[in-house]
Amino acid sequence: MRILVVGGSGLIGAHVADVLRERGHVVTTTARTARPGVDHLLDLGAATVEDMRKLLEGHGGVVYAARTDEQRPLPKPIYPTFRADLVDPVVRLFTAARQEGLTRGVIMGSYYTYFDRLHPEWRLTERHIYIRCRKEQAAEGRAAAGPDLPVAVIELPFVFGRAGDRCRTGPARSTGGPVPGPRCSPRPAARRSCRCAAWPT
Repeated sequence: MRILVVGGSGLIGAHVADVLRERGHVVTTTARTARPGVDHLLDLGAATVEDMRKLLEGHGGVVYAARTDEQRPLPKPIYPTFRADLVDPVVRLFTAARQEGLTRGVIMGSYYTYFDRLHPEWRLTERHIYIRCRKEQAAEGRAAAGPDLPVAVIELPFVFGRAGDRCRTGPARSTGGPVPGPRCSPRPAARRSCRCAAWPT
């Protein structure tokens, strides 16, 4: 299958692209900045549905592996910025994917949405804008894809590792204060397990 990886130069996206190629798929990558292995530059904030349709033409699947810098200081209200970074591009991407007739999609999401389902009494989406937008990203991305384009949302924990010459050495923090979590922190995920989960076959 020919697959587009959005965010293909990042910590997750670069390794997803690698494993897809290992399994015989033809991979096209997009990223914000030019780096070795990036096929197309894509400004997700500015790209329209038509822009994305041009990139998706001829593809059978798409993986959304882009991320926002949730640790940067933001002026209040922060919801519009996170919404523009996390939700709106996904809606446009999967609208374009549906219109182009793609048959498979993946969103690399956050394990905070898992905890929101597991413990609704924590009210995570009310207390943390980042988690609220991650939940909206999954729901609205799937809605935009429609019934004929199944979209898997991979709820990733903290991931450590290297992407090219860059190394992520610490977990992301959610804006809005401490996040309730399990008594024992989950083990950071290995890059290999994340990339294999994105496309099992």
